[in-house]
Amino acid sequence: MYVISMTVTKEESAALAKAHFEKHQAWFNQHIEDGHFLLVGPSKTHAMSGVIIAQAESRSALDQLISQDAYYPDIAHYDVNEFSADEVSPALSQFQGK
Repeated sequence: MYVISMTVTKEESAALAKAHFEKHQAWFNQHIEDGHFLLVGPSKTHAMSGVIIAQAESRSALDQLISQDAYYPDIAHYDVNEFSADEVSPALSQFQGK
């Protein structure tokens, strides 16, 4: 599993991010429907940032998903942290170990 921290890279990119937001939103909604993205939301701490909890077969498969985003590669930076879900709430048990 992966935690993706996504941040719009520059202040001048904010206007581009707003212009492409509908495509960006369609991208993450599609991957939620497909089961690749488990949680998606804006950061309450950092402006023009968001967090995605994702699952993918491999890091290269995840990179392929990220490359489809309208914000990629020039509008946002994607910091990816791979982790193992060793302890999982019963509400999320279907993702344990992924």
